[in-house]
Amino acid sequence: MQLYAPCHKQLNAYCIALAKDREDALDLMSATIEIAFTKFSELKEAQKFKYFLFGIASRLINNERRKASAKIFVVTDYLLNIKDNNHHADAGIDTYYLQKALQKLNTDMREAIVLFELQGFSIKEIADIQNTNENTIKTRLLRGREKLKALLNPETTKENTNLKYGTR
Repeated sequence: MQLYAPCHKQLNAYCIALAKDREDALDLMSATIEIAFTKFSELKEAQKFKYFLFGIASRLINNERRKASAKIFVVTDYLLNIKDNNHHADAGIDTYYLQKALQKLNTDMREAIVLFELQGFSIKEIADIQNTNENTIKTRLLRGREKLKALLNPETTKENTNLKYGTR
């Protein structure tokens, strides 16, 4: 429990970001914790407990995706619960549009962006969690940012495309 307590909020936010709704996020979190405590003896280094947890959650969500390939997991209200210290009136609207844009990314790309940009994991740590190599994570982050930029500001993307192909 000493290892789990500091990771609780981050794991909760991560599960919410990956699951389709709050109930599924709670189920994912519960299953992750259960497996973590069951397989705790396999953990060789205590300082890697956080990555151990996130790896379990990632594998559980990927297994669920494989079982129900027609089911799409989307970001729910995680982004709406981000505390805004600036208290700008437009922040809630911006967060809403960011949430909608994230929902349009494929799950692996969305997961990488959430882990890197919102949770602060390194590329190496994300590669370990997603069970892939670092270059794949870098590509997912790059393409994900580009897609988010296009989704959040379609006029800029249209102008850049027109300039690129001489249609302006």
